Amino acid sequence: MENEFQISKYERDKNPHAHFHETYEILIPLSNEGTFFVQENGYQLCFGTIFILHEYVIHRCFCTGNKSYARYAIHFPRRILEEMSTSRTNLSALFESAPLVLRVHDDALANLLGILCNLIKPDSNDFGDDIERALSFRKFLLMLAKVIAQEEPLPPPLPKSDPRVDKVLQYIHTNYSRPISLETLSKEFYVSKSRLSQQFRKSTGFSIGDYIITYRIRRACVLLRQGMKIQNISKAVGFQNDTHFIRTFKKRMGMCPSDFEKQVLVGSAPNIL
Repeated sequence: MENEFQISKYERDKNPHAHFHETYEILIPLSNEGTFFVQENGYQLCFGTIFILHEYVIHRCFCTGNKSYARYAIHFPRRILEEMSTSRTNLSALFESAPLVLRVHDDALANLLGILCNLIKPDSNDFGDDIERALSFRKFLLMLAKVIAQEEPLPPPLPKSDPRVDKVLQYIHTNYSRPISLETLSKEFYVSKSRLSQQFRKSTGFSIGDYIITYRIRRACVLLRQGMKIQNISKAVGFQNDTHFIRTFKKRMGMCPSDFEKQVLVGSAPNIL
């Protein structure tokens, strides 16, 4: 049960890049500042809403003007939901409908935040404390599951991103194995590089180049988990050579592809990008 979940509280941007996780993520805003980009949509971060993402979904929080925007970020593996599920209460199937955006009533939100406040405290190392923390986290997931089962997911509070940005994202998702650059996209969509770059950043919070790299590394992680050999992955995800791929992978993941592959084999690959 050790280190099976991670709960963090942030006040500002933690990761300036588009990123993803190999775990489920629950994001709970504690203020009304900031924007959350996920699944090609932008959402205003509002107290009383909860975002739930499944694995390998590219996303990013950002806030203009360097304002603080407090929120909880919780990460946990799918395995916990599978272990908790029964034939009558299938939590795995319930969370599988992610990404979700939920409006949570005051009483339920207060109960969820109360559990998180206790779980985020340092481990006391007292006998049985680790088991109590694990049980408390499962209680948190069960309470959240009841909210999911009772509440209708909210539509995006912000207008859908610029139609051109949507097309750019779709193009990247389809052609990531081929050479793609800002110049390529500018010619493909008949718009100046500066204008396209500005529109993309306004809608998503990050640059086109950053998103392309993140998407390729995401695909590389998936292929490594599926057993593809490293020497074949570089070309498959659009890198010009193995050296560039390995250097970029290590910069984003904190380890080279071979080390990631070894950890996959022993079941201890990192949970967080």
